[in-house]
Amino acid sequence: STSNHTGVTDGLDELRDEARLRLQALQERPTPDTVPDEFVSLPATTRYAIAVDTSRARLYLFENSAQGLQLVEDFYVSVGKQGVDKLVEGDQRTPLGVYFITDHLSPRLLQRRFGAGALPLNYPNAYDKLKGRTGSGILLHGVPLTTYSRPPLDSDGCVAMANEDLQRLAALLPQRDTPVVITRQIKWVQATQV
Repeated sequence: STSNHTGVTDGLDELRDEARLRLQALQERPTPDTVPDEFVSLPATTRYAIAVDTSRARLYLFENSAQGLQLVEDFYVSVGKQGVDKLVEGDQRTPLGVYFITDHLSPRLLQRRFGAGALPLNYPNAYDKLKGRTGSGILLHGVPLTTYSRPPLDSDGCVAMANEDLQRLAALLPQRDTPVVITRQIKWVQATQV
């Protein structure tokens, strides 16, 4: 039937989009000694910081040490089905802004769709509330255990990542207060400017 063919075509398009973004991330690496410009004023007491480049479906983990801010690892992620710039509850968009991880949630406390666990973000923050943005429950989370990853635009507004990637990330981070910058596109600047 036509509807089945459309479903197959949509699935292939999603796989192509994911493959294109994964390949692009390998081919277009950040220049060594550069960091996202949002980290220019990162305090020395902040051990880790995360930047999510939604245009590239990529999450970058940085460590702040005596040697300065260094890129530790980066991961493929999925964001909201309707893209970014969350405005209201249920719009299936991922918020843009600066947030903080508030907890580590075990998979035992969550629905199966969240996979290996979740790191809740403090959306809406004070700025979002001032702008009248609504919604809640924005997480960095895993995927169902029967799934490896999801298409680039496939969540209800959260940032979703492969379970093994989420576990590696969560194992490094403190229980709370890691900053997470979610942006349309990272502007990379020399780390010496930080």
